[in-house]
Amino acid sequence: MTERSGQQSDHPEDVAVEAARWLVALKEAPRDAALGARFAQWLAVDPRHGDAWDNTCATYEKLGLMPSVLRDRWHAPPERISARLSPGGRAGWVAMAALAAGLIVLLLPGLALRWQADQLTTTGQTRDVQLSDGSRAVLGPDSALAFDDNGARRGVRLLRGRVFFDVAPDPGRPFRVRVGDTDVTVLGTAFEVALTSADTEVTVVHGLVRVERGAMRQDLRAGEQAIAARGGGLTRKTVTPDGIASWRERRIDVRNRRIADVVADLRPWYGGRIILTGSKISERRVSGSYNAADPLEALAALIGPHGGTMRRITPWLVIVSDD
Repeated sequence: MTERSGQQSDHPEDVAVEAARWLVALKEAPRDAALGARFAQWLAVDPRHGDAWDNTCATYEKLGLMPSVLRDRWHAPPERISARLSPGGRAGWVAMAALAAGLIVLLLPGLALRWQADQLTTTGQTRDVQLSDGSRAVLGPDSALAFDDNGARRGVRLLRGRVFFDVAPDPGRPFRVRVGDTDVTVLGTAFEVALTSADTEVTVVHGLVRVERGAMRQDLRAGEQAIAARGGGLTRKTVTPDGIASWRERRIDVRNRRIADVVADLRPWYGGRIILTGSKISERRVSGSYNAADPLEALAALIGPHGGTMRRITPWLVIVSDD
C-alpha cells in the first residue's frame, strides 16, 4: 500500500481510492498498532476522509465481506454513514456500485495466491527479503513468491510479477527459480525474473544464469536476456544493463519498446485498472524513463507525445485510446 498520511486531496475520487487502500491494509494487518495510528492520523486530517471511510465500510458490509475485527475496531458509528448510500436514492446506488467495483478491483486479484505465497506484495509496493542462505530477493509490486528449498538445492517459485535476485555463492547447492515450465539455475549472480501476460523474461546483471524449458537451454551472461514465450520457444537478446530492474528505484526505464508493453509494466503500480484501446497508440515505440511512483503522471507522459488520450472513468478505471 502507498500511504499518504497527512496529505489532503482536492478530489473526492482520490479520497475514495485512499479509503479503499486503507481498508485493504487494515484487512491484512488489523492488529498492527503502528498502522492503526497512521490510519487515525489520516482520518483526522480532513473530514472528507471520515466520510469516504464510512462509505467504503458500508459498501463492504453490504457485500458481506467486512471481517468482525475491522467492524469492531475501525468501523465508524452507523449514523456517520453518508446518506448518499441510502438504497432509496439512485445516486446512492451509483455510489455504492462504484465503490463495490473499486473494492473488487483492489481485493480480489491475488486472493487465490495467498495460500501459496510465502512473500506477497500489493499495488505499488516493493519488498526486500533476506533468504535463509544469505541471498536477497526484491519483489516488485503485485508479485508473489514461494520458497522451494529441499536441502540439496536452494529454490523459489515465482507465482506472479517480478523479482530481482542477488544470490549468495554456494557451489554445492545451486539456486533455482521455477516459473511455470521454465527453470532458472545459478550458483551466485544477480538477475531479474519477470512473469508477464505473454512470456517469462530472465535478465542478468552479473554472473552466469542458465534458463531451461524442456529440451531448450540458454546460458546468459551480464547484459543478456532470455525470453520464454507462452507456448513458444526460448530466445536470447542483448539489453542495456543500466535499465535492468529499474523499478527498484520506482521508475521504469525503456528503450524502443511498445507503449502497450510499458503500460503493462505500469499496471502493478496503479491501484485500479488501466485499459488500453486502439492499435495505433498500443504499437507506438518509445524510449525514456517514467516515474512509477506516480503511474497516472507516467501514463500521461508516455502517451501524450503520441496523441493518446487518457480518460479517468472512476477512481479505479482509466481508459487510454488513440484520440
